[in-house]
Amino acid sequence: MSEWISVKDRLPEFGVAVTTIGKKDDGAWTTPITAQLYIDGEKQRFISGFSFGGDRLIKTMVETIPTHWMPLPKPPAE
Repeated sequence: MSEWISVKDRLPEFGVAVTTIGKKDDGAWTTPITAQLYIDGEKQRFISGFSFGGDRLIKTMVETIPTHWMPLPKPPAE
């Protein structure tokens, strides 16, 4: 089983889906979501549910700023 990795220690590979989690303003944990790292200039963010037009991000459905991430499990064999 994978362990949570702090974004301070290491970021996932660009474009690879991972599970992310973070903290809300009140200190509570957010609901874990599947997202991919997106780098826009010097800004790094995780997005889920998005579309590209060529090499440009057109629409972001969910944007999150997680504190931790972990790889997704392998998909089922069947």
